[in-house]
Amino acid sequence: MKLKYKISKEFLRKYYVIQFLTQKKIAELIGCNPWVIRNRLIKFNIKRRTTGEVLSEKYKDKGNPNWQGGLPNCLNCGKILSSRKCKYCNNCKFKILGSPNLKHGKTINNKCIDCGKDISWRSIRCPKCAKIGKLSPFWKKDKANDYYPNEFRKVKSIIRKRDDCTCQKCNKRFDKLSSILGVHHIDYDKLNNVLKNLISLCRKCNAIVNYNRDYWYAYFMYLMENYIVPKFEKACLK
Repeated sequence: MKLKYKISKEFLRKYYVIQFLTQKKIAELIGCNPWVIRNRLIKFNIKRRTTGEVLSEKYKDKGNPNWQGGLPNCLNCGKILSSRKCKYCNNCKFKILGSPNLKHGKTINNKCIDCGKDISWRSIRCPKCAKIGKLSPFWKKDKANDYYPNEFRKVKSIIRKRDDCTCQKCNKRFDKLSSILGVHHIDYDKLNNVLKNLISLCRKCNAIVNYNRDYWYAYFMYLMENYIVPKFEKACLK
């Protein structure tokens, strides 16, 4: 059988590699069996395409049965959009449709209804005011008035100095009169701010003594009467 074209290496590169024709189409073009094209590709060391590569090229873009014309362009500037649902790009959207934070060409300065701080146009309160009082997720109605009096705040520094900035449970010492070293009420009554009822505890120990209160009450009272108070009185006499 006489062939229409001579099957050379350059011929196969032109139609198989550059024009991306299949072995079957090249065989129809020449008028031979596809196996002849396959053997010549092996002979000339031309890498053959896999079935996946052929199908991906076949169904690419317009070859895909679900092709809808590609991504649309911005109606204003012509930029290619990232989704078919969009009509304008981000730059043109606020110019044409207007920003949700704009009204009659002026910016809406939304303010917190509690403190007056500038906030987002969607919000009513700032993040700080949104967690105060009844709005807090830790709000408890029965303990709304269970707070520390001003007298306690004045006494705290005195208690820390008396205990030498040391936690009386784990004996951990702090260099400064830091808020990390808390002051604990021995009888768990926040209104009883007598010096003998207050003791210095670190945050970790202060959380521990909130459980098994009867035991810790007896423990700290014994510690106060036998160690802390006598030691403090001797220091005052000196």
